[in-house]
Amino acid sequence: MPVNSPIANVAIPDQDITSYFFEQAQRRVDRLGTQGCTEPAIVTDAQTKATLCFSDIKHQARRIAGFLRSLGFGGPAQGSNLPDGLNDVAAVLAPNDIAFSAIHFGTLIAGGTYMAVNPQQSVQALAHQLKDVDARVVFTTAHLLPVLQQVCDAAGLDIPTSNIVLIQGCSDGFTTLDTAIDGAAAIESHRVTSPEELNRVALIVYSSGTTGKAKGIMLTHRNIVSMYVMVGGYSARSHAHGDSDSAASVQPQSNVLSALPLYFLYGHCVLCYQPLTSGDLIVQMAGFELDPYLAAIDSYKINRLSLTPAVLYDIAAGITKMGGIAQSAATGNRYDIGSVKMVGCGGASLPHALKKSYSQLLNGSPIIQGYGMAESTSIIAGSSWATPCEGAVGVLYPNSSAMVIGTDGQETGGFGELCVSGPQCDAWVRQYCHVTSCQRLFAHRRLCTREHRWPCVFAWTTCRHSVYSRGSRGSYRCGECSGRLLAGQGLRCQGRGPEGFGDARRLYRAQGGCC
Repeated sequence: MPVNSPIANVAIPDQDITSYFFEQAQRRVDRLGTQGCTEPAIVTDAQTKATLCFSDIKHQARRIAGFLRSLGFGGPAQGSNLPDGLNDVAAVLAPNDIAFSAIHFGTLIAGGTYMAVNPQQSVQALAHQLKDVDARVVFTTAHLLPVLQQVCDAAGLDIPTSNIVLIQGCSDGFTTLDTAIDGAAAIESHRVTSPEELNRVALIVYSSGTTGKAKGIMLTHRNIVSMYVMVGGYSARSHAHGDSDSAASVQPQSNVLSALPLYFLYGHCVLCYQPLTSGDLIVQMAGFELDPYLAAIDSYKINRLSLTPAVLYDIAAGITKMGGIAQSAATGNRYDIGSVKMVGCGGASLPHALKKSYSQLLNGSPIIQGYGMAESTSIIAGSSWATPCEGAVGVLYPNSSAMVIGTDGQETGGFGELCVSGPQCDAWVRQYCHVTSCQRLFAHRRLCTREHRWPCVFAWTTCRHSVYSRGSRGSYRCGECSGRLLAGQGLRCQGRGPEGFGDARRLYRAQGGCC
């Protein structure tokens, strides 16, 4: 039987994304105003030093919405092959830029669906994704215009020049984002509460997960709002300080560093939503490189890091290589990282055996781990409400339930695929979890069986509802073992775990090779 979260259900407001986050941010601005304080920047670009406060984001979003409406954009998408609940899609094909926030909210205010794609993908992959949603408008850069043309040719898409907006650079015949904002009439955003509208698709994320070919995950307004309420104010800041309303918190502003890609749901949430609810300053980087990252910590006196296990490993490896000092191997420059007080780690499970040593290298800062998948709006389990058992990635979030099943589609007491159900899950997952049970969900989502590949494998303790990730088995390499985390480092995983749970907890030892 599915296991329910041990945390009491939380009330999820009937509210759209824009009004939910804008109202929280406005309350904080109003509260600062009554104290005679100037509205602070909540987003800054680590490279260009450009900054945005909430009023800037709101102003730009309303103007972008007006520009999109002038193109006839907004409302239910037209097309016989498009899924129900999808609105006109505005796609962003660009490297990280703090303008993504205003574009996201502007698209929603205009009545559209927002989608950011990885610009480093192949032309074929990008063509599949833009054609899949029949993108009406594309925000890109002058540098990527030739790529976009190839993508449109490959996809058979005819996107008018007027519907292509340049976030960076300029080119004859194309509208820049600044021009679009300056020349458009602002559109007010209004709170949406009808179930029909709240269940329309607000955000599309393409993720291959463990299945190979990327699939479009459709997240509704209700999914996103549910996710933030279920997590407990995203960073659990309100709980840590005893504040009932994170947005109205009187705690000093924290500086948060993120080099996460903005087509990645985790990165999108950190840039677009976290500063509006917490009032924190998000320092956004174009990407991760060790020296610029450490320099940003020093320059901005960063208090919190939002990162993935692979990035955390690179930071730890770099500091260890220099004898435990945050120093550039190339220039010899030393960086003061003493301001770091907390690390948020997500996107993949962090091996428990490395957690303590990584924390020691970062001033003893606690590493707050969360785990999820794009289909569940990036959350399944975390530690914002309760402390998980040792070695676990987290406790099931409230309002959700899950079960572990094996290759035969039946519930298992051992390892298997974790099937999760809750209001944060996209419509497809909710359909199969709520209507036809988790076994049916697995049967439809089991992957590449002819290749004998598995998704990430899980187990948990029923007493604490703590989720353990064992990573993958078979020939598939899971996110936990991806990229720089193991490549070239001579690390191999060995399964061990707390008594009664076999090898649920992963330990890494210097033995060469990979799992």
